[in-house]
Amino acid sequence: MSCIQIIVENFVDIGNYTSILSLITCVVLYYGRKLVLRSEVSELKVENTKLNLSNETLKNENKFLKREILRRQTQFEKEKRFNDKVINSLPGIFYLYKKESGIYKLKRWNRNHENIYGYTSRELKNMKPTSFLTKDSHENVAKAMKSIEEGGFGQADAQLQLKDGIGGWFHFEGYGFIDDGSHFFLGMGVDISKRVQALAELRDKSTQLLDRNKKLSEYAFHNAHILRSPVCRLLGLLMIKKEEGSIKEDYEIDRYLIQSVHELDQLSRNMQAILSEY
Repeated sequence: MSCIQIIVENFVDIGNYTSILSLITCVVLYYGRKLVLRSEVSELKVENTKLNLSNETLKNENKFLKREILRRQTQFEKEKRFNDKVINSLPGIFYLYKKESGIYKLKRWNRNHENIYGYTSRELKNMKPTSFLTKDSHENVAKAMKSIEEGGFGQADAQLQLKDGIGGWFHFEGYGFIDDGSHFFLGMGVDISKRVQALAELRDKSTQLLDRNKKLSEYAFHNAHILRSPVCRLLGLLMIKKEEGSIKEDYEIDRYLIQSVHELDQLSRNMQAILSEY
């Protein structure tokens, strides 16, 4: 039973002045409360509308963020594919090392790195630089890495240590840099096996030429004494022949002259045969 119904019944039964005031008061309170409730309902509707609008705005912003994230991911993947193509198109061995706990570890490489060394991508990750080089080359590479840390650049010639044996010679260059507090160095290795082989052959030929020149000098010195004897004999015989003598003496002189000429001819042939070997 409402407040108005109670007051009306009392007014009918009692009919006093107090009940009339109570009735008026109750009516005012009742309709006042109703107005307040209506106002609150209106405000709630407004707030609900605002919430719906805010929710719609959030949905739109969420859709925009999703599209932006997708766009950036697509752009990142596109740039990564492009970088991979560039790296894999390099003619030599590409590498990127990061220093972790005082040790440089391989973090990125190109396809040639896998093909030349014979390691899989899983095996290559975090390998050390010296793992790819023969022990005889470790000292040169250590000097190059020290130069990278001190001056930002280093280079060295080294022989490859492949997964299944010994490889050719490569010229390596590295450039160091720091990113977000971490030390890195990247670079390339170029095959110089043919150049190393050519230099080795050139050194061998130079050694052979020096040895031959020495032998030729010794041979020339020796032949100078051998040739001097028949030449001096020829000169002496010619001087004697100028003087007057008997026919018999002339015959003997001619015989010695012919003999000396034959000796010179034989020496010349011997020298030609020896020189042809050089």
